Amino acid sequence: MPAANHASHHQHRHKPGPNPTIAQVASFIKALFPVRNGDVAFAYHSPRIRRGSSKNFTFLDPLHNRAPASRVVLSITPTRGFYHALDDDHHHHFTEDGNAANAHEAKGKPGLQTPLAFLHRPWALDRRRMPRRATVLANHKGFDEVLTVGNNVALGKRLGMDVDNSVEFGAFEGINTPIRVITIMNAFHPAEVEQVETIAGELISSSLNSICSQVLYLTGAVRELGLQAARQRGMAVVCVGHRTCEKWGIRHLARLLREQWPELKVDEVLEDENDVPSATGEAAEANDTDGRI
Repeated sequence: MPAANHASHHQHRHKPGPNPTIAQVASFIKALFPVRNGDVAFAYHSPRIRRGSSKNFTFLDPLHNRAPASRVVLSITPTRGFYHALDDDHHHHFTEDGNAANAHEAKGKPGLQTPLAFLHRPWALDRRRMPRRATVLANHKGFDEVLTVGNNVALGKRLGMDVDNSVEFGAFEGINTPIRVITIMNAFHPAEVEQVETIAGELISSSLNSICSQVLYLTGAVRELGLQAARQRGMAVVCVGHRTCEKWGIRHLARLLREQWPELKVDEVLEDENDVPSATGEAAEANDTDGRI
């Protein structure tokens, strides 16, 4: 009998909980990114709903959408796999009042998918291909700043940096001396290299000639003028590629969501740029609207 009670308690502890609402997930994601002027609309694509018996439609703000998120799809750009992941949502269905239901048991009405997606570069989104109740969130500048190369605290921790004492700044060249300073930069021009040299000098107690040899400049894309400036100073450089940084950011965002809601289905779509279908005709016109259809 005690063993049976223990088993029952064990099963109860691991019973899957309800999916978070779209508003909860949207608020969680929004809080990760700093607000930057000129960035894309966070609520990039919202479903239209009819209020009561009115013939007028309104857009559903994701920050106030109480429908459960049936799935979260994360992608850099809207690729073919992105659209497929949104359509291939067979795991959860919800009725119009937001309650979970089997499609055959919802009083003859099919269950409604309420997927939530996030895009880093959303401009090629074909809104006509979106499921009726899908929501798309987007962030470009803030994502680049904190989840690629920039003030990326998560990456700094993975590299063993002392992020509590870090200083925020607005092809591998070989490392022959111990590295004491790692800079994660989202730009790579002579001006940024000079700025790194100045700040590194404030952090390292050493002669000016040896300061740069103890600095590792970590960035995305290679810039020839920046590389020349770093070489002249003897500064080690690692250019990981901007696309690689973006993929890391998407994976890290997925990891955060899974840690927050272990039962939530989170898909990462990391396809090449040539897998982005072009929006033409009416779909292209829809993309010129302010982000909702």
